[in-house]
Amino acid sequence: FSMQTFINAEAQSMLRAPVITVVPAEALLSEPKLVTELDCTRIAAADLAYISSELEFSATKEGICHGFCFWFDCEFEEGVALSTAPASAPTHWKQATVMLPEMLAATPGARLDCKVNFQQSQDNERQYEITLEM
Repeated sequence: FSMQTFINAEAQSMLRAPVITVVPAEALLSEPKLVTELDCTRIAAADLAYISSELEFSATKEGICHGFCFWFDCEFEEGVALSTAPASAPTHWKQATVMLPEMLAATPGARLDCKVNFQQSQDNERQYEITLEM
């Protein structure tokens, strides 16, 4: 009996949707980059339909890049903040990792540029379809 069929199915599943899990801060291979900043007191719902950003990463250490990790931070009044970053205490939101179809070797100083697109789901406006262009 071969498990390869199940392994291949799991790998394909991980490429179709982000993997939601707690990512240890030490697993990150570069400094974080800001995708967008939203002011919830001023933004219109239409502004949330599509968010796009070009990002430039520079590896800070050697390792294998499996994907891109996303999280959010919320800043409230009077210095109160909620962070779902890997370096912060875990929350039930965890982090979303968009897996790459092939792993990439990273060495300190190596650059990786990409464009990330967040398209609001037509089925559920609280969800986004995330695409990466490299």
